Amino acid sequence: MSIYKSPEIWVITSKYAYMQAISDLARNGYRHYTQGEFPIGKAIKAYESLIRKYPLFKDKNSVFQARRRGEPVGRLLLYRSAPKIIHFTMMFDATDGQIKEIYKKNGNDLPKNVENKWQRLAFSTYELVKHVRKFVNEEGKKTNKGRASWTWQYKQEEIFSLKIRLNDSINRGHIEETKKILISLSYAPGFAGVRTQLLEAYEDAKGEWLRKFGPKSPLKTKPVIYIRRLKQKGVFLTETLITKELLRLEKEEAQKLLNLNYEQKGFLQDSLDDLAKKANELHFSND
Repeated sequence: MSIYKSPEIWVITSKYAYMQAISDLARNGYRHYTQGEFPIGKAIKAYESLIRKYPLFKDKNSVFQARRRGEPVGRLLLYRSAPKIIHFTMMFDATDGQIKEIYKKNGNDLPKNVENKWQRLAFSTYELVKHVRKFVNEEGKKTNKGRASWTWQYKQEEIFSLKIRLNDSINRGHIEETKKILISLSYAPGFAGVRTQLLEAYEDAKGEWLRKFGPKSPLKTKPVIYIRRLKQKGVFLTETLITKELLRLEKEEAQKLLNLNYEQKGFLQDSLDDLAKKANELHFSND
């Protein structure tokens, strides 16, 4: 009789490390993807279900052997996007035929493809895009004929909204508000795509300010730093750990509710005291 042993599942706890891991897989040929979420309380069952249905590998050696045999290869990334939510991204290095066979067998819709600009892999306010690295040629000029890679940039609606905020603050002549927006952007993640977008937004804002207020533009901002290789911070979740974590979260929620009740009672008591004081003052003034 075999004894069931609950698996340990690696869950990333750093948002940007999760994004970096996704772009690494895209760079290494994993083009097909599926994303989703599940509650942390069902993490073990959801993980086991995905592992059972799809060719998902944990280590590089297994990936290498599967590729040598011409088999489809998949990787599963997990991220704790909220206290009780696990976000997952499955990515596959496989032919279109292999992908159709895998998903048809499981009765699911076909995955999306990162190469398709209408199916871009998105996470939070960002999207994954192909990026061609510039390099300096023999004539000392930068050219776009470098090696193609993958990077993150803001979704188009996000960068559009940012430019509107900047232009609006400039048109109202609010220099301090404009500076605050630009300074906040210097803390954005330094992915190549994000840096390109923010540099363009800054140049647009500077040009708008010059057109409106003349050649001496007081606009300055810190540069967006390059993002370094991030260590993949995370935790191995087991059923025991998940149970403890859910109990901890329940206690926190109960304490918050208790504190809220006390605050509301305190506010109500203060209001009653104020009313009593006013009534007392009115009584004495009438006398």
